[in-house]
Amino acid sequence: MRPESAAVFAAVTADPQGIGFVDAADLSPEKAGVKFVSVGTEGRAVAPEPRFIGDGTYPLAKPLLLYVSSSASDAAKDFAKFAASGSEAVAAVLRRHGFVPLPPHD
Repeated sequence: MRPESAAVFAAVTADPQGIGFVDAADLSPEKAGVKFVSVGTEGRAVAPEPRFIGDGTYPLAKPLLLYVSSSASDAAKDFAKFAASGSEAVAAVLRRHGFVPLPPHD
């Protein structure tokens, strides 16, 4: 867990009314005293699940964008294709760094 997330986690667990924002990778559902929050209007709250993050329904998410110049080397272009491939190897790295990997797309 990142130090800044640990500080938020400690503050929220110490305050029954506490709310904090951290990367999803730094929290897990089994952490006592902290839970993920569904967001939305009454009766239409959306949980922070990968499918809702991916389709934009969950509003508290930010995309990771990767831009590659058309004049970039073939190696750079190949890396960008790999990074956007949706492979399990890429997904594992994204999860480790606080991102929610999306399913592969065309």
